[in-house]
Amino acid sequence: MSMPIYLAFSPEEAQAARATGRPLACLGYQLSPDAPALLAPEPEPDFPCLLVLQDSTSPSYGPNETLAHLVAQYAADCHTGILCDITRPEDAFWQAFLGSLDEACARTNTPLWVPAAYGRAAPRAWVTLSSDTIQLPFAQFLENAAAAWPERCVLELRPLSCRMALPCPAGQEAPMDRAALSQALAREESPDFLSEELLCRYGLTETGGPAALLFDTAETLAKKLEAAEAAGFRAAVGLYQELLPYGLTEPAAAPAAAEGGIPETAG
Repeated sequence: MSMPIYLAFSPEEAQAARATGRPLACLGYQLSPDAPALLAPEPEPDFPCLLVLQDSTSPSYGPNETLAHLVAQYAADCHTGILCDITRPEDAFWQAFLGSLDEACARTNTPLWVPAAYGRAAPRAWVTLSSDTIQLPFAQFLENAAAAWPERCVLELRPLSCRMALPCPAGQEAPMDRAALSQALAREESPDFLSEELLCRYGLTETGGPAALLFDTAETLAKKLEAAEAAGFRAAVGLYQELLPYGLTEPAAAPAAAEGGIPETAG
């Protein structure tokens, strides 16, 4: 597989993540809640990586074009690009700010990645789409994404782990942590199966009512990566800590530059 996999790490994980030889993204950057400024983690990495801008603060000021330019210029000077980890769905502040940041990044030739909910606000940016979707067959999910954002898609690796009450009401899945899911599967002492449609494993449980337990393995994540690359996705990104159990933090087979390096800003 030639598609690069970026590992998002906390400052405490910096050296372990760097040892993988994979392209990296540093967590912990955020906007100041009180005055237009970018807050950085301590210590900042001294090696090439993406700056991960997170929405863990709520700015008391409005979207600021000058701040967007400063963030873009800082990333151009000190990092390899900006990955926006914005979890608030279609927040008005972030819609406007990411639009300004998209323009500023284009001027400074800084790669920018944004979540799918903000893909229209930042028309030049790469768009991240989570791999843990179960609302559509995975192939259809990839096809829809590639059609909506051609040559701009990045797969966000989120290992699936959830419980879905049967007969599977849409949108009613309940997330489970890996330990709880493993315990539930062991308690049932029943086999699990591969879902060819969702590219995940599933088992059945009667505890708490009939339900399906859906989860990813190293094998299913590899299948998702292969399918995404075949669909035209340009890269993947995941949390270093989350991907540890799946073998995706092992040293890369080739240096990041040989894998194509970081995708340039779209358009």
